[in-house]
Amino acid sequence: MSVRDLYVSFVTEFGVVDAVKGVSFDLHRKEILGLIGESGSGKTTTALAVLSLLPPYARVKGQVRFFGNEPIDVLSLSESQLYSYRWAKVSIVFQGAMNALNPVLTIRDHFVETAKAHGISDPKKIKELSYELLKSVELEPARVLRSFPFELSGGMKQRVMIALALLLRPSVIILDEPTTALDTLTQRSILELIKNVRDQFETSMLLITHDLSVIADSADRVLVLYNGVPMEMAEVKSLYYRPLNPYTRMLIDSFPMIGKILKEKGKMLKPASLHGCPFAPNCPLATADCYGATMVMKEVEKDHFSSCIHADQIVQEENSDE
Repeated sequence: MSVRDLYVSFVTEFGVVDAVKGVSFDLHRKEILGLIGESGSGKTTTALAVLSLLPPYARVKGQVRFFGNEPIDVLSLSESQLYSYRWAKVSIVFQGAMNALNPVLTIRDHFVETAKAHGISDPKKIKELSYELLKSVELEPARVLRSFPFELSGGMKQRVMIALALLLRPSVIILDEPTTALDTLTQRSILELIKNVRDQFETSMLLITHDLSVIADSADRVLVLYNGVPMEMAEVKSLYYRPLNPYTRMLIDSFPMIGKILKEKGKMLKPASLHGCPFAPNCPLATADCYGATMVMKEVEKDHFSSCIHADQIVQEENSDE
């Protein structure tokens, strides 16, 4: 999948709100690409644009291309074409498995309705698929299929959602905050499951989260967003150990570490700038040029991209420290 210069804005009664501003990335085969940022950074909006699931009052510009047997220009698909694209090519595990399942339907009903909606009507085939997929996510099919959602734990419901997302063997699965509201041990098992599913079904995954530990444990590459703007993209280890954007640096520093002494209390961030770099009002490296700069992701080091105009200065500082 390839996304280029994606812009999303919403027309509201208060005016036009720009939610995503120039996001570009490639999602490679069998890759887990992490999409990280704080609340309101445009992560879920980007994912919904990939599926063309945004509401009618959204304005979308840019290009979203899916590469299967033949390239698909997603944003130009008709409603009927989108119906066959969603779930068959790209599926999604929505944020909050607690609320994503219909409480008055059994898990078997969820599998049957999803299968029939996409042309699979043979009861024997549906049963075989549901059993196979529930086993693949380490659940007991006979028990789970006859259960209602409220009879399952949070971790079990999340596994059911992943199994449903695999029903039509899509090439890409979007996981929106898959570990939210789960305890630490369950989070760990879900992350292990995600990697196992990627390897077993050879799917590509777009993993959306605000949790740095989730990205560090599961993703191959990371794209960092702030206020809808792409700030940095790199391989996971490169981004964690050598961040080349001040926002990424501060995001990583905000994560509590064992033995780390917090020298100052957290500060409320100032509103993002409407022009230039959105992080400029909060950035320790900001200069007057930052407020009028055009945000462009450039390759600062091999396969390591940053939109900061001071990225070369950061590299020099990193090299001098070494």
